[in-house]
Amino acid sequence: MKNILFIINPISGGKDKRSFPDKIIQYLDLDKFNPDFVFTERINHAHQLAKQAIDMGGRYYCCRRWRWNY
Repeated sequence: MKNILFIINPISGGKDKRSFPDKIIQYLDLDKFNPDFVFTERINHAHQLAKQAIDMGGRYYCCRRWRWNY
């Protein structure tokens, strides 16, 4: 089983993201992936969390920067 880290910005797009982990679990193949969820708390926190995960030997991350105004 592969561990996967989801880095979530709770205020991105102005919508509440607290239910986001439940939505991911609904679609993720839990026989293949062991998800972990972390919410950012400040500017550049996602970068810090990703670097920390890499330094700890992590290999799978999911971090999406949403841009609504193309």
